[in-house]
Amino acid sequence: MNLFKATTQPLKEPTVATVAPTPASSTIVPAIDLLRVFSPGQWEDFALEWAHSLKSRYQRVERCGGSGDLGRDVVAFVSDDEWHNYQCKHYKDPLQPNQVVLELGKLCYYVHEKAFSAPTEYYFVAPQGAGNSLSLLLKKPEELRARLIKDWATKCEEHITSTKKVPLTGELLDFVEGFDFSIVSYVPPMDLIEQHALTRWHAARFPGGLPPRPPTEVPHIDEEKFGSPYIGRLLEAYSDHTGVALSVADLAAHEPLHRHLLRSRERFFHAESLRNFSRDTLPPGQFEDLQEEFFDAVIDTVEDISHADGFQRVKAATGVAQQLDPTNNALRQVLGFKDKAGICHQLADNARLKWVP
Repeated sequence: MNLFKATTQPLKEPTVATVAPTPASSTIVPAIDLLRVFSPGQWEDFALEWAHSLKSRYQRVERCGGSGDLGRDVVAFVSDDEWHNYQCKHYKDPLQPNQVVLELGKLCYYVHEKAFSAPTEYYFVAPQGAGNSLSLLLKKPEELRARLIKDWATKCEEHITSTKKVPLTGELLDFVEGFDFSIVSYVPPMDLIEQHALTRWHAARFPGGLPPRPPTEVPHIDEEKFGSPYIGRLLEAYSDHTGVALSVADLAAHEPLHRHLLRSRERFFHAESLRNFSRDTLPPGQFEDLQEEFFDAVIDTVEDISHADGFQRVKAATGVAQQLDPTNNALRQVLGFKDKAGICHQLADNARLKWVP
């Protein structure tokens, strides 16, 4: 099965449901078992995400999947002159020799035709890895060559290209008899999982929890200029509450409001820390989805005209936010009390929430 349909196809968000915390009474299904039951579409997404992790080991990783890929799914360049091939297959059972013969035929044919140079390493990538027969065969390059030659007429001759038959004769036969089949191996499923764990897509695709969240760093108050939009909206709310236009310096005479500003500032930075954590550990859009859920939860409260003033509106909205328990977002696992109110201030910072209409 061809898993890479276009070289320009971007990495997609996982099609599996976003992972929420697993109750203590539930059984966490091991990642290796989930890998085996992926649908073809989920395997395609997983393979794309896994291929992304290879970039840390190579100069360049490219996807060649699709018509005209010449038997190459993922190519990884060690240097300009050396490359490795990763051939992705999706079957419900471990790979068997008869399922890889055609791919080896394509490899030999296109290298012989000088469509590309021979890779120095060639791997099969499949959810259940290689079966015993294939695993043993891959350890014996001469027997692998003999199997390819034996099966060429039935597996390769009419299937390497749709434009002509490719009989194993003459120079091509000589080439196959001299080809180095010791380069052929496979990627064990546990290695797939380990490498995939290096990507930001892993926590959303597999249960088991996010990595530990680092402590939130709140800038010292002397290091921050109070020019952020969310601070300005809080000052509008305080001014609406007191009936007097207030600046940050004026809050020294309004101790409860001053303490509220400091708490709000701290909560804002907690939410910013959560945003950065999501950026580093989860697929794009997870934090934005969380923000949207909070917006939907508090907007009716913010637009309620019964509030006496903007300050009361702030407190009512953040109170609603702090009671919210998102159920379909991976960040629920690390979402704290301060984050919830902080997200409201982020929404105010983006002008999506206004404390004073």
